[in-house]
Amino acid sequence: MSLITTFQVPRRVLHSWDLVWNLVTRDFRVRYKDSVLGVAWAVVIPLVQLLIFFFLFKMVLALEIRRYSSSTFIGLLVWGWFSASLNESVQVLKNNRDLVEQPGFPAGVLPVVSVTTNLMGFLIAMPLMLGIVLIEGGVIDAVVLFTPVLLAIEFMLTLGLAYVFAAINAAFRDTRHLLAVGLQLYFFLTPIFYDINSVPTEYRPLFDLNPMVHLVQAYRAVLMHASTPDWESLAWVVLFSLVTLALGMRLYDWSRYRYLEEL
Repeated sequence: MSLITTFQVPRRVLHSWDLVWNLVTRDFRVRYKDSVLGVAWAVVIPLVQLLIFFFLFKMVLALEIRRYSSSTFIGLLVWGWFSASLNESVQVLKNNRDLVEQPGFPAGVLPVVSVTTNLMGFLIAMPLMLGIVLIEGGVIDAVVLFTPVLLAIEFMLTLGLAYVFAAINAAFRDTRHLLAVGLQLYFFLTPIFYDINSVPTEYRPLFDLNPMVHLVQAYRAVLMHASTPDWESLAWVVLFSLVTLALGMRLYDWSRYRYLEEL
């Protein structure tokens, strides 16, 4: 590799990240441009969902779950970042057609932009989440420093699936509708508003195959219980995420050229 080529690689990487940041800033501004509450919606929506679940499962059905608000709010924020990113990423080629058609535009950054934009909403709501944990008697310990590791794992998992669904949608346009239905089912198969320990033993192997189960439990361990996450289960999530990301990037790259040919 020549010296010029050696310097071109980091320059290209820096250009891509600068592009991602500019697009994330653009999308974030557009999302809340005409809104009265603005970025506060990143907190209001999961908070309203929490109030609904609290009423149903603590006051009406009275589930015996300690620190229910903390547990559910963490689950809602983790799930919200994941599901919103996939719902937006599935149509990134169509919604950014003007950019995709430009020669030399790195279309691979578009799913990254969607996932990063929704990560911003997660981070905005995080102080309220920590406040709820403290109000319910939780302790914010040094173990909270593991949170960036969990964010990185969820980012990788979400991005891999974002590439996969964006690629499939380029060939099969009903994918976004099927994804919306699938995410609704997936929501109930993930312990967001209930305790994983309440799942009957015969169904636990099915839940153990769900990477979001392990991620939600890891966030709760770190943020609620001041304990280290289950690294063995997270290793499975990392492996699944790496395979999905590698496969998704290849599918996305192939589908992008096919999409351009159909324009």
